[in-house]
This record gives sequence, C-alpha cells and structure tokens, in this order.
Amino acid sequence: MGRNKLTKANKITKYIKEFKGEFIEGTNGRMFCNVCCKCIDFNKRDHVLSHRESKTHQSRMKSKEGILLQQSFVADTNPDLTKKITDAFLSADIPLNKLDNEKMRDLFKYLNVTLPSVRTARRYVESISSKVQLEIQKKLNSKIIFVIFDESEINSIKYCNVLAGDICFPLQTWLVDSRSITESINSTIVVHIIKDVLESINVPLINCQVLISDSASYMKKAGKMLKAEHPNMLHVFCLAHLLHNCAMQIKAYYSDVDTMMGAIKMLTHKNKTRSNLFSSIGTPPSIIVTRWSSWLRASLYYSSNLPSVRDIVASNPMTGIIAEKVIKAINHANLTSDLIIIRGYADKLIPVLDALENGEKNIFEAFTLISNVTFSQDPVNVMGYIKTRLESNDASEIIHCSNPKISPDIYYYLRNGHATSILVERSFSMLKNLLTKKRNFEEGNIFKYFTVYYNSKVIDSPLHCADLTE
Repeated sequence: MGRNKLTKANKITKYIKEFKGEFIEGTNGRMFCNVCCKCIDFNKRDHVLSHRESKTHQSRMKSKEGILLQQSFVADTNPDLTKKITDAFLSADIPLNKLDNEKMRDLFKYLNVTLPSVRTARRYVESISSKVQLEIQKKLNSKIIFVIFDESEINSIKYCNVLAGDICFPLQTWLVDSRSITESINSTIVVHIIKDVLESINVPLINCQVLISDSASYMKKAGKMLKAEHPNMLHVFCLAHLLHNCAMQIKAYYSDVDTMMGAIKMLTHKNKTRSNLFSSIGTPPSIIVTRWSSWLRASLYYSSNLPSVRDIVASNPMTGIIAEKVIKAINHANLTSDLIIIRGYADKLIPVLDALENGEKNIFEAFTLISNVTFSQDPVNVMGYIKTRLESNDASEIIHCSNPKISPDIYYYLRNGHATSILVERSFSMLKNLLTKKRNFEEGNIFKYFTVYYNSKVIDSPLHCADLTE
C-alpha cells in the first residue's frame, strides 16, 4: 500500500515541530516564516529546505533581529483590528516598520489600542491586496473599458504601469498592474502585459474599447497587433505628448536659441557666484526634456529678459570655453527675431498644454482645442505636423464617429474620456515615492503594496462629464 499523503495542516505542523521557532501557521492554510516575515511554499520539502538555506534566512537567523523574531512572536488576538490598521498604513503609504516606533505605540496605547507587530501586519498585506483586486474585478467585469499604458525607469529599473476604468465613468481609474521588466520594452511585451492584465481582471479583449498611450514606435506597433485581434478597438495617442513633440520640433528648428539656453545654464549651474548675477531677473530656468512645455517656458524667460542677460554678461567679464559660448550665443544676429517667432508659438501652445496636463479637457474638447491652434508665423510648419498627427490618431475617429460598428452611446462616452496619459504619468510619481532607498521591497510585494496605496484614493480628474459620474 502507498503512503498516506499528509494534509496541508499536517505538513505545517510537521515543519513547525521540526524547525522550532522558524515557522508558524499563517492564515488561509499557509505557512509563515517567522524569521523572514513572509509566507513560503511548503508543498514540497525541498522548497522549505531551499528557503532555510537562502542567504536572507540564514543571515536573519544569525542576527539578533532573527533571534528576537523567534522569541517575541505573539499570536494575533484581534485580526479585524490588525487588518484595519494594516490597510490604513498601506493606504496612507506609511511603512509598516513604523508600527514598531515607540512614540507610535505610545500614542495608540493612550487611545487604548494595542498596535500589532510589523511581522503580524505583514501577514495581512496579501489578503488586503487581493481584496482590492477582487473589488476591481467586480467593478470592471462585463464592462466596456479603457486601458492606459506606459513604462518608466525608477532607480535604474524599468516599470510598466497599467490603469483601467469603465468608459462610462472615466473619473474612476484603477491601477490594475505594476511590474518591473528586465528586457528592453517592445511591442510583443506590451501586448503580452495588456492581455495578461485583462485576463487577471476577467475582461475579454473585445471589451477593451480604448488603449491610451504615448506615440512611441513600439506602442504604435502594439496597438496594431491588438487591433488585428479586435478591429473595433481604438488606440488614442496622448494629445499632451503631441504638443510636447511640437515644442521639440520648434527647439530643433531654432538650434541657435537652444544653444544659447544650454550655454547659459552651464554657466550658472552649480556656480552660485555666476547664478547670483542673474538675481535681479531670476535664475535662468532649467530645461527638462521630458517635462511638457519646459523648453517653451524657458524661451519666454529669454524673450522677456534678453537685454538684461546681455548687460549682465557684458558687465561681468568671464573667461573660459563656456563663457565664450555664452557671449557668442547671446550676440547671434538672428536671436531677437527667432525669439519673437518662438514667443508666438509659446503663447498659443502653453495654455493648451496646461489645460491638457491638468486633465481639464476630455477628448472632444482637447481635440477641438488643438485643431484650432493657429500661428501668424509658422516657419516650422507646426500646424501641418499637428494635422498629420491628429489624422493618424484614433481620437480623430472618436470625433468624426467614422466606425459604423460602434454605437452612438459608446461614442458619447468615448468623447468624454481621457485625452492624455497624465494619470499613468502620475502613477509613476507615486511609485517613485514608494520605492525609496530606505524601503527594501521584495519584487513580488511591490504591486501588493502599491495597488492598495493607489486604489485607496479617489482618482478624480476635472473632466467635464459630471453627468457621467455615479
């Protein structure tokens, strides 16, 4: 006769007795490592032994921290309270290790509440995260949804964030995925991630009506691959990125102005003496290439202060290669006339960019605003560039309702949808704040913490579609 298989409970009991002080029985039939403060796979003995031999486990076993963890474990006497406290800490982005802060514990003791230990609270992170994900599934199940996708680099690691929401209620946008990727991003990876995410929230691809992203070449290709499977899906390229690209075209065309800005910034950067020379008119602005309208705003500074900049440089003799570049750049023959034309571009583009960046405009309003942008002088042919890019953007199809297979109701909701990918940009800012050097997350825990933190907030955007809200 074959051996009787041990039940999960018996397996856990066996390991607890065999490795005294190292493991305890967790919630929902899981085994919790009391040394490493996490649940581990115990289905096979090799998995348990492999965990015990890991560097983290061994180092904690040898350290005082490991000894204290083994000796000071106290059973969770009030799981509901522990869960609420853990949820509150995660939602407020307060590191769980603050639970061991003496002043924090004294405060709660004064309120007649006993704080759980850090290791006890960490046992509930997974269940809290799972509850949030389940809530998202219920909200989006059988709904027609939009997806916002982007990738960014944080601390030399690339992350992909995916947001989603019901097209009928664009003000409520959920974080449905946040993952790190080791390889270079490409269209195949994007398609895999989006399909994986849709499967995780039980939404078929045919229910994904809109993909919102930037217009990077790999995103365009990914959009085409998805549309090959779902022809009625629309791929909307961020309209704020479109205007940012216009600014970059102006920057490239007026290279002499750009050279002048760069030379002055090099002259004053990390040099307080030279920077203080400009105190009367304000420090020359920094230009952040990835920041929308940054270059155009810098051009306004020089358009207003060029005579003063020339006087400052002339009255304070400077030597060196950088100083020579500055003197040559600010005395360029066409500098004044170029700044006049750039001022015309800036005056028209910056207000529209601000409106889009703040989320004040839906697709219909943003498309109309951009389409109506005109310039008295347009040597860069920005208007032609805008027209070409709008025609290749599925936002144009939403405005002109050109697909007979899409109902008027759907078009109505789509017109009130997001015109930019600003929400996913903000999600990266939040993720960056979470991933500080002082906090050491295991890769598998990042999404668990972040999904609770992000989705605990009411994601409001001042789109003019108040009649669509619940």
